[in-house]
Amino acid sequence: MLNKRFFSGFIVLLVLLSALLFVIRANFVLNNVGNKDVYKDYVNVPVKTSKLFDTIKNEGNEKYLFVFNSSEEASIKIKENLEKLFSGMKKHVTYEDVKDTSATFEGYSCVILDFENFENFDYFDNLFKYVEKGGSVIIAERPIQSGNFSSIYRKLGIYERGTIDEVKGMKMLTNVLLKGKGAEDSTAVISSIAVQLDNDCKVYSVSSDNRPLIWEKKIGTGKVIFSNGQFFVEKENRGLFAGILGQIETGFIYPVMNMKLSFIDDFPAPIPIGYNERIFKDYGKDASSFFSDIWWPDMLKSSKQYDTKYSTFYIEVYNNRVSPNFDIVRDQETRNTLLRVGHEIIKSGGEIGIHGYNHQSLVFKGFMKVDLGYNSWPNINNMEASLKEVNNYFHTVFPNYNITSYVPPSNVISDEGIEALHNSMPDLKIISSVFQGGLSGDEYVQEFEKSDDGFLQLPRISSGYKYTSEKKWSIYNGITAYGTFSHFLHPDDILDSSRSLGISWEDMYRDYNGMMKDIHNNFNWLRSMTISKGGVELSRYLDTETEFKYSEKNIKGYSKNFRDQMYFILRTDKKISKCTGCSFTKIDDNAYLIKAIDSEFNIETEGAK
Repeated sequence: MLNKRFFSGFIVLLVLLSALLFVIRANFVLNNVGNKDVYKDYVNVPVKTSKLFDTIKNEGNEKYLFVFNSSEEASIKIKENLEKLFSGMKKHVTYEDVKDTSATFEGYSCVILDFENFENFDYFDNLFKYVEKGGSVIIAERPIQSGNFSSIYRKLGIYERGTIDEVKGMKMLTNVLLKGKGAEDSTAVISSIAVQLDNDCKVYSVSSDNRPLIWEKKIGTGKVIFSNGQFFVEKENRGLFAGILGQIETGFIYPVMNMKLSFIDDFPAPIPIGYNERIFKDYGKDASSFFSDIWWPDMLKSSKQYDTKYSTFYIEVYNNRVSPNFDIVRDQETRNTLLRVGHEIIKSGGEIGIHGYNHQSLVFKGFMKVDLGYNSWPNINNMEASLKEVNNYFHTVFPNYNITSYVPPSNVISDEGIEALHNSMPDLKIISSVFQGGLSGDEYVQEFEKSDDGFLQLPRISSGYKYTSEKKWSIYNGITAYGTFSHFLHPDDILDSSRSLGISWEDMYRDYNGMMKDIHNNFNWLRSMTISKGGVELSRYLDTETEFKYSEKNIKGYSKNFRDQMYFILRTDKKISKCTGCSFTKIDDNAYLIKAIDSEFNIETEGAK
């Protein structure tokens, strides 16, 4: 009897000790999971400026002339789009309306013509003399048939021309897009001229039926690059234009962020419960078990295999509540999910940001043009209260973890929503939405910039599991223009027949891994990081200015506001023989990644390959 009591007491003691150890361990985890303020580290790095920066800037060694027509709608759109690209590159561009142009071309690294009516431009003789002496001209928009075009089309490499009509598709024949030979946007519809070209033209791109869309024609010691369409209206084609700039005679170097960002929205979040026919058929599991046992382990496996760090965005609850009390939804199961999944995210090298208290976009009534079934918020105070709730609740689980990033539900947020973020989340530094909007026009469309409200704007360029040719086109454009891969997913796409395209998780996962493998193999120079480090690299990209001086055998860089390192892409047909103050990595034919480690650096080159 005594032995039985002793044994029972021993078992109880073991249970109590186990529970105590669990509590101690859990508290240890909670109190010791934190994150470093990488932005503070960045701003504390000593700033250097080259003593020659202002001198080189005033010399005007690298400048561009951009001639547009303020009376043409497409011309204005192209100008506004490419102006953003040039601004990010920090290039000196003179913008002139065609009716006011000075027609002075000497001294410019490149002249860009952005208008379709050549009758308004009477300076082609001077322009071709500039080209013959080694200048570069980019015709950024296909012209309409006119007398002036009729007088010069042979010089552009066209020996036969027809009418303007629409063609489908755009396929790259060269690596104007980095690693992009063969890349194709099969959905593009392009207004272009039917042409036959001289044999000495170098064709960069064709339509699906092989109509030339971009080509190069040598004239004297210079060249003209002709765009047979209006594709630079589109934001996603900025990388294509950056690649064309890389073909000009002088060579071309420009700053990039050099980062690979992978986002998972709605994660961690309350795990879906219940039966899903597709999941049960394939795995014999309910939705909750599928996400815990299959989806998340698969995503972790992919991240290790293809060098990815996940930035995830937490939602406390899926409800439609837009008025207090918001904290009534707290429960132990939700807390346990956040603790377990959140710890796994952080342990894997990932990061957690906020997606919202719930999935109701922070907008007032009447803001959204397309009804997504969301409730609108009655006032800013309620928005702020919901954000404080999700922030406070998160910190009951991870008290030492600072939230620095936010993704708007459905990528939709209003000015009032941004004000609520300011007022309720003091550690927030980054808003991440989308680079391009959808058909609704409701999305919060961003540039890579710091907005007047003080938030870093860090958009996602692509999304989803399916690796289509159109998605590849967007991704390759983003990498060529900004040295950035920025892609987001939703865990529950598998539960939605339209978003999953009706295919199984196995097929979705295979396609996703195919995309990540392609990026890993073709762009292994991209640095994998989470969003807070991405915000630092965006800040570096925005803060640092670099002036360049080109010569036959050198490209010299002189930087202002330089902090420890800066990345550039150099496009040149010359070989790099030596670098001082920087290092280089060949990333494609005639393309190099330059890592500057000093405010002054020198790239020595030798003859064309």
